[in-house]
Amino acid sequence: MIEQWVWSFLLYGGSFFAILYASFLSWYRRVWDLMPTFDIPEHYQPKTKITVLVPARNESLYIQQCLQALRSQDYPDHLLEVIVIDDGSEDATAQLVDEFWWDNLRLIRREGGGKKAALQHGVSAAAGELIVTTDADCAAPSSWLRHLAAAYEQFDAAFIAAPVQFTGSSNLLQRFQALDLLGMMLLTGAGIAGRMHFLGNGANMAYPRQLFLDLDGYRKNQHRASGDDVYLIHQIAQRHPTQIVFVKQPAAMVSTESPSDFWSFWRQRLRWATKNGHSKDLDLLLSLSQVFLLCWFIILATLSIPFYGLKAFMLALVLFGAKAFQDYHLLRKASTYFRREELMRSFWQAQFLHIVYIAGIGLVANLTRNYTWKGRTVR
Repeated sequence: MIEQWVWSFLLYGGSFFAILYASFLSWYRRVWDLMPTFDIPEHYQPKTKITVLVPARNESLYIQQCLQALRSQDYPDHLLEVIVIDDGSEDATAQLVDEFWWDNLRLIRREGGGKKAALQHGVSAAAGELIVTTDADCAAPSSWLRHLAAAYEQFDAAFIAAPVQFTGSSNLLQRFQALDLLGMMLLTGAGIAGRMHFLGNGANMAYPRQLFLDLDGYRKNQHRASGDDVYLIHQIAQRHPTQIVFVKQPAAMVSTESPSDFWSFWRQRLRWATKNGHSKDLDLLLSLSQVFLLCWFIILATLSIPFYGLKAFMLALVLFGAKAFQDYHLLRKASTYFRREELMRSFWQAQFLHIVYIAGIGLVANLTRNYTWKGRTVR
């Protein structure tokens, strides 16, 4: 009796979430296809004063590369300000910023307090109408700011999300991360365009300074170490749901190097996952939950093979195939659009990693809120 109940649970539960997953991903792909690529209007002349905020902690390896990319922007100098907020770095980050001679650059030193406090301070000190945020280990193409400013001016945007990609492909883990992040960018863009959920990445987003101040910034969730992107976009979306914009354009994509070892990757993804547990966006939680549960049904069906034999093997194979079919079409679309087709050569290895990763990180993120980041243990 118990064996039959368990088998029914695996069969019907797994089938339900496979169908649900297929429905979700089909919807995302369809909405993405309907989204136009955002192009800067011909003869466009920016009018918006921009402040780029770069919170930094222990980023001496990357900060100068980031600043060089910002100095190379084809954006009018008189409309651009860059503020680096050093968040208690224990390396030469602040010194390297000081040595980077550029009239548009300012350095603010803090003893610590975390990324949100650093950004809050930066917004208060900013002179720009539009706040653009990126990370100190990121580099942006030269037309990046022109695309964000054009989108802001054209759509009267209250929040702008734009794509991020991982560079580095020396090992399977890095290729997996690059492919996974491209898929996340497609989901982010389609989710915003279809008004299903609102996501953004703090490495590439923008919002009006005055709106941030009107919302009192991060004061309401200052105690949460992560989520400077997700919490803010949700606050703004509650007031201006039709003014959230995703810039679908490879020339607006910033790049950052992916972690090359497992523990760095794990800490980063645990940090990302913990903020989702506090989200009040039911559509987002449903989207995350169904892939998490499908991965667990694939694993449980596989583990049940010694008990149920061939029928368990067939169930695991069908569930795996259903997920892989949907993922392949979504990731092929994303990698082709963002001109990273070579990553699809690692699709099958990445597919196995994705199932284990989603099941593992989702479970751990719901059991703990603590993680180590930039030499700090945070909650």
